[in-house]
Amino acid sequence: MPDFSSIFESAFGVAVMIVFFGGSIFVHELGHFLAAKWRGLKVLKFSIGFGPKICSWKGRDGCEYRISLLPFGGYVALPQLADMGRLEGGEGKGAGGMGEEERLARTLPEISYFDKMVVSAAGAFFNLLFALVLAAIIWIVGIPASVSLNSTQVGFVPEEIVSDNETVKCPAYLAGIREGDKILEVDSVKPENFSNIAELVAMGTGRSEDGKPQVRIKIERGGKIFDVDVNPVLVKTNPKTGDEIRMIGIYPVTSMKVAAVMKGSPAEKAGIRAGDVVSKVNGVNVYSNNQVGALLKNVEKEAVVEVLRGGNVEILKIAPKKVFITKPLCNLFASDGKKAVSFLSLSSDKSKNLDVHANGSIALFWVNGNLDFLENAKQGDILLQLNGVEIQKLSVLNERINVSSNVYSKMLLSNPDGTNMREITLPPSTSSEIEAAGFKMLLGYEIKEERAVLHPGIAEQFKENIVRTWGALKGLVSPSSDIGLKHLSGPVGIGRVMYRFSLVDITLVLSFAVLVNINLAILNLLPIPVLDGGHMLFATISKLMRKKIPEGIVAGLQGIFMLLFVFLMFYVFYFDIMRWSGDNSEEALENLYRAYYVNDVNFKE
Repeated sequence: MPDFSSIFESAFGVAVMIVFFGGSIFVHELGHFLAAKWRGLKVLKFSIGFGPKICSWKGRDGCEYRISLLPFGGYVALPQLADMGRLEGGEGKGAGGMGEEERLARTLPEISYFDKMVVSAAGAFFNLLFALVLAAIIWIVGIPASVSLNSTQVGFVPEEIVSDNETVKCPAYLAGIREGDKILEVDSVKPENFSNIAELVAMGTGRSEDGKPQVRIKIERGGKIFDVDVNPVLVKTNPKTGDEIRMIGIYPVTSMKVAAVMKGSPAEKAGIRAGDVVSKVNGVNVYSNNQVGALLKNVEKEAVVEVLRGGNVEILKIAPKKVFITKPLCNLFASDGKKAVSFLSLSSDKSKNLDVHANGSIALFWVNGNLDFLENAKQGDILLQLNGVEIQKLSVLNERINVSSNVYSKMLLSNPDGTNMREITLPPSTSSEIEAAGFKMLLGYEIKEERAVLHPGIAEQFKENIVRTWGALKGLVSPSSDIGLKHLSGPVGIGRVMYRFSLVDITLVLSFAVLVNINLAILNLLPIPVLDGGHMLFATISKLMRKKIPEGIVAGLQGIFMLLFVFLMFYVFYFDIMRWSGDNSEEALENLYRAYYVNDVNFKE
């Protein structure tokens, strides 16, 4: 039976995407249209999209209303402002060797400087009005948010993080940032929340003397304020596009209020109750459950845990228990000793999750694609045979790899569905070993994430999004940043974000639409030919020169920048599609990642 709920969810998401993304473009062009009508200009066309028309109709006012093929924006054809018809979808030349827009541009009276500026700026103005309306709705209705992410206080700083499949020292930890620190500024900009901290770091342009990425962070600790210089690492965020962004490895403060206590756990035996607030572990103030886990890692016998209960402090001695949370792997190593691949058992017998002798399909869990002999291997591939022998146990794989370490071994792999079989030849130097199941020292209580409905003011929303847009522009044009044109999102990327937000909460879509409209307003006012700011620039130059800029120069510049603009849009479109493909690849591996973790964590003896 079809899942109608998911069908309706998808239809709703697509409808929301069309309304708010398409609506943002429509509002922009409506601004130009209404301003032109107000100032008495001739309006030839009103198009949503560029290029060849899909459909059109003629209005009583003589204007042609159309929907065009390329959904990268839109335009209002105003021959008295600029002859853009041939670039934006005109149908070529008519009698006399010129198009209608070009003919009207030569025959209609020239408009004033004031009219040019008003009509050109009207699109951005209407985007800001639309953003104002949406921001007002968010202010009144509110927007759901994690309480922890609304703070700028650090909840956990690990000693190490994973970057490009390698474990490296955490930049924030090396710089001296610790749990409980409050982030006041990132490169002299005050962050609004924890997510904003990550954005400011990613868009940073700072460099150290040796050329490494660097960000200056102002923190508050124990009433003292000081600056630290952090050298972020570049972390890949998409396997298809190779996107890399700066990260420093910090996590937000979280609620430490106990929501539930697991049966048979050390926490239950020690007397921890639901509603208790865990405040200290071994005398150290704790700000997140991740920090508690790090503190328990080195506990040999008992941990002294302080909890707040009904206004009183309760001191409990608890012996944490080792609980396995990940399954064992069989790791293969190249001649240089670097780990090349890891294999995981997909045994269906949950009681043997940690048994390397359990029967089951053997899946390729991790692969370093930089090694030549693994260039055709992919995560999720199923190992069928090694040297012609079927392999169904990690222990057998480990044994046979090491036994045949002096000869070439042939490994037969297939896609998870059994198709597209491929053979990989391992060099004689390949070795292997079993990586033991991963564990954590746990107390056995659960923390529930605190949620709240926030009501950010209109000015606050505008300020945050203007700073965000300006920071992105600075990062794009700065040779010192680590973001480039491929990191931009076009209609596909923006639509995907809106679609996903719509499946969570409609107010998230409204909030994102505020950013999109402010972004459109700022970008369109840049003094670049083809954009509204370019029209304003030409009008201002003409005003200052007291003569009209030659039509050939204007048309030439507009033609060049239109070609660059279309090229940029297709470039962004390509990376949007590749990013989508990369995200889908990651989502397709969710079952594999899920199989790696032990989901039935319990404290049974």
